[in-house]
Parts: sequence; structure tokens; C-alpha cells
Amino acid sequence: MDCKAEFLKEFAIMGHVFAKNVLNIENPSVSLLNVGIEEHKGNKLSKETYKLLKESSLNFVGNIEARDLFTGKTNIIIADGFDGNIAIKTAEGVISLFSKEIKDAIYKSVKTKIGGALIKDSLKENLSKYNSDGIGGAPLLGVKQYVYKAHGNSNKKAFASAILGLIDYINTDTIEKIKGELK
Repeated sequence: MDCKAEFLKEFAIMGHVFAKNVLNIENPSVSLLNVGIEEHKGNKLSKETYKLLKESSLNFVGNIEARDLFTGKTNIIIADGFDGNIAIKTAEGVISLFSKEIKDAIYKSVKTKIGGALIKDSLKENLSKYNSDGIGGAPLLGVKQYVYKAHGNSNKKAFASAILGLIDYINTDTIEKIKGELK
């Protein structure tokens, strides 16, 4: 949970190697989760990390705010365990609440049920990109063995997706590539 700026830089390097090798992103962009996009904003850790990332050979594009987590403005978002976990749990909660509110609005009356039926396919298609079942999990980078972490409430599809992700992670020899970059 408590990180040093050097650790966050290492996280960025590991994320870069993973994104390049497993996700096939040629030059992944890296951003630092912060309270503002300006270089001078944030706590001491954020400012120190910003400086290290800016001076690195990574494709560092600057700070990113939590409101832009899902906008696609960057490929990799770096955060310490505390801030990152809060951001992810908040996003999960908002998406869950938003989904419930949409469902409640659609089932409110006959008129809204008809409207809901008309937009159902489009809504399902647009919101499917936020469904974690297709990804299933994430690698634990920085460990000596290949480990993939699935969510505690994963269903069969999510678990199968996590296994496929783990296979890609292993087949690309990413741990050895990370070790090479961190030396």
C-alpha cells in the first residue's frame, strides 16, 4: 500500500512490458493517477513519481484524473495500492449502481418498458465493454511466477477468460522480459 516513487516507476515499466508483449500495444502510453492533470499537483509521492516517469524512456503522457479511468486516454494507469484500489472499487460501485438505475427506470411503466425494448440491444452492446467477464482477471506483475488474479465473484466465463489471459501471459515469456527491463 505504501509505495516509493521508484516502486511506481517499476510498476510503470512492468505495465509497459505487459501491454507491449501480451496486449500487443506497440508503444503503450503511461499515466499517473492524480488529483489533477497538472504536473505540480498531488502529494509528495505523486510529484516525485511524475518526475521519474517524465525522465524515463517510457511513453509517459502525464497525470490522469479518476474521471478519465475509462476514457481510453492512456493504456496504463499507475497508482499505489491504496489509491488504485479506491479508484477501482469506486468504479465498480458506480457501474453497478448505474446499471441498477437504468434497469429500474426501464421497468417503471409500460411506456418505459417499450422504450427499453427498443434500446436494449444497443445498450447491451455499448455497456458490454465495461463487463469484466471478458477479461476475467489481471496478472500480478513483479512476482517470480506467473500468477493471475481473478475477482472473488467470478463466474464461469470470467474464470475461463482469466485462464486464457494467463496462457497469453505465459506464452509471451513476460516475466523474463520484465526482469530484463528492470535491471
